Amino acid sequence: MVAKLAELGIEPVRVAALKMNGSNTSEAAEGLAKALPQALVLYAAGVVPAALISEMEKQKSYPAFYGMSFVSAEATAEALQGRLRGLVVSQIVPYPWAVADPAIEQFRKRANAAGVPVNYTTMEGYVSAAVLMEALRRTTSNAPGAVHAAIKTLKGTIAGLPVDFTGASNTGTNFVDLTHISATGRISR
Repeated sequence: MVAKLAELGIEPVRVAALKMNGSNTSEAAEGLAKALPQALVLYAAGVVPAALISEMEKQKSYPAFYGMSFVSAEATAEALQGRLRGLVVSQIVPYPWAVADPAIEQFRKRANAAGVPVNYTTMEGYVSAAVLMEALRRTTSNAPGAVHAAIKTLKGTIAGLPVDFTGASNTGTNFVDLTHISATGRISR
C-alpha cells in the first residue's frame, strides 16, 4: 500500500507494521499517536483493527479510521462495545441489505432460508459461488482450462455485482462501495 501511495505522490505521516495476532498494537498506537494523524487506514483483519482502535483511544488519539474490505465491521464494533466513534470500510461486493435490487433480495431470502447471517462475508461468498456457477453453466468441455475459458466470457451483472472478466486482467470487477459503521455496529452507506 505504501508503494501505491508513493506512485501517487503521497507519503504517509507514519506507518506501523502490525502483527496478525495484535500483540504489538500498544507500541504501534504509541508511535502513531505521536504523529497526530487525522486519519488511519487499517490494512489489518481479525482482532487487530479493534485492538489498534482501543489502543489509540488509550493514547487520547481519535483519528478517523478507514478500513480495507477485510476489516470486519461487525467484529470491530462488537469488540469495542460501543466505544467505536466511527469507522469507514471499503466494500467489494454490493450492500447486502439493499432493497431495490432483486438479486440482493434473492441473496437475503436464500441466506435466511439456510440460517446463514446476512453480512458482507456471506454476500462475498454468494457472489463468488454465483460467478463460478455461471462459468460452469458455460463450460462446454472437460478439458483442462475449460472453466477458466468460460470465466473469461463473463460480462454483466451476477448476483448484483457488475463483472467483466473479458479483458486481460483476471480481476473481474472494479466495484467499491464505502460504508460507515456506528458504535453499535450499524452499517450504512
